[in-house]
Amino acid sequence: WSVPHYEKMLDINSELLAVNTKMYELTREKKYLETAKRIVSYIMGTLADKNGGLYASQDADGEEAYYGLSLEERKKKEAPHVDKTIYADLNGLGLNALIKYYEATKDKKIRIFVERALDLFLKKYYSIQTGFAHCLDKKPVFLGLLTDNYRMGYALLSAYRAFRKRAYLAKAKETADFIIRNFFDKKFGGLNDIASNNGHGRMKIRMKKIKDNSRLAMFFLELAKASRQTKYKNIARQGLQYFSGKYVNWGFYSSEYALAVDMLLNEKLGKKK
Repeated sequence: WSVPHYEKMLDINSELLAVNTKMYELTREKKYLETAKRIVSYIMGTLADKNGGLYASQDADGEEAYYGLSLEERKKKEAPHVDKTIYADLNGLGLNALIKYYEATKDKKIRIFVERALDLFLKKYYSIQTGFAHCLDKKPVFLGLLTDNYRMGYALLSAYRAFRKRAYLAKAKETADFIIRNFFDKKFGGLNDIASNNGHGRMKIRMKKIKDNSRLAMFFLELAKASRQTKYKNIARQGLQYFSGKYVNWGFYSSEYALAVDMLLNEKLGKKK
């Protein structure tokens, strides 16, 4: 590209929201809160579906002709198209970030939206037999993807901690148990990115990714504390051990691995050392 790329992605905005919210909690500097508020304003104003769930992205089509204008000039033009597909993995990230923002601000509108979205996913995307579907096409499609399940599981766990509804903890545990049954490699450790090798083309190849295993380990460790069940901590440990001799080959992705290992080594169930 010869110019900046202006497409606005749900996952990028979600992670930026989480970072700025965390920085505000750590420093209490208003600049981070103000940035978080602007991100939330964009997400809720452009990517939020009124019935629950978050859209995937806003197009880059005509980016120079639109985003290169001043705010006043933009009002005269039609905004770029929004991809209204609602994906489980992206929503897991987005809802988790919104929950963290709610914890920092106690914005009741955010809580209402998050609970509506979680209800949507539990009713239309999820079953105890198949876990979370990737998206809907009149019915749930693209089942058996690790990212859909652990990200939604993490969002459910965060919702339990923020809203104190035990039903969310029960569903987070149910999702974690589904992950263990369908993705965990009992022989070598680690978790595969797909549930089976029944896919097409490259989708038949099961892989273990350090980023997913690291974030999944953090989900399992936090779930172990919330549920006081050590089995989740044991799975996290085995997943991290799988990469103990490999993490140096993964570049900057190893940073999240280090965070997960630190969480494993320096926290007990229920409280930190």
